[in-house]
Amino acid sequence: MRRLVQWLACGAMACWPVAAHAEWQEARTAHFVVYSDDKPAAVSHFAERLERFDRLLRFLTNAPTTTSGPTNPVTVYVVDDQSAVASLAGSANVAGFYIPRAGGSVAFVPRQMVQESANAIGAEAILFHEYTHHFMLSNWADAAFPAWFVEGFAEFFGPTRMKPDGSIEIGRPAMYRADAFADGLPVSSATLLSGNASKSGVDGIYAQGWLLTHMLVFDSSRKGQLGSYMDAINAGKPMMEAARALGEPRQLDRDLSAYMRRGMRYSTLPSGMIPELPVTVRALRPAEVAMMRTQQRSKKG
Repeated sequence: MRRLVQWLACGAMACWPVAAHAEWQEARTAHFVVYSDDKPAAVSHFAERLERFDRLLRFLTNAPTTTSGPTNPVTVYVVDDQSAVASLAGSANVAGFYIPRAGGSVAFVPRQMVQESANAIGAEAILFHEYTHHFMLSNWADAAFPAWFVEGFAEFFGPTRMKPDGSIEIGRPAMYRADAFADGLPVSSATLLSGNASKSGVDGIYAQGWLLTHMLVFDSSRKGQLGSYMDAINAGKPMMEAARALGEPRQLDRDLSAYMRRGMRYSTLPSGMIPELPVTVRALRPAEVAMMRTQQRSKKG
């Protein structure tokens, strides 16, 4: 009774419990819609970096700039942290994920990561990795790729660093995969190239897939080998027959180990080559904010 009197005395509705105001924003670019509970400038900056990353991939692979777009953008939900991502994914081991859909692909990434070490993967690297998968599916849907290259290609671009001066570092070492090489290569090249994912394991497909991709891209002595290998696979050649384009497997093991030990280079695109791109931002209406968690769960499925 006392609480009811207090409530009436202070003006009833003025005492009604109200949830803390959420600053959810929607940012739109040519290829993305981003939802994030953050300041408009921060959300705009995040979305603009994503759009520049898309333009970077198109620039490097000569892909058309018209693939996907405003009618079918990738929707990115930036949630609070890894635990929020894990809850949506239904798995404690997921730090970010992407769901390809013909009616609109969607990605969930954390705003903040628990950095257990200096080499831990960051939220932006997760998103760049996941978007690279989307880019590959969108532009080469009719091509066949082995599992190690699907993940190796995404890991190659995941550590991309966009610097404040506008330059972009490409092919940086994926240091969050360093532990996989503590005792040498995770698997033999023969196992990796056989196409047997269960024998290759996660470290083989992700870590060694990244290392092999990196070497085939940057080592000038292997120029053209990756293209010949992919041509053979898409011509229907058996996996190990196609792998002949990369040389004898045991020699490939030795070359990969040596490549890893001697230090890995990366490339830098100078400022201006991938310009800043337009972003529009609007604050979500209160009803949209109230539905955000339900919307995320619905999009997850």
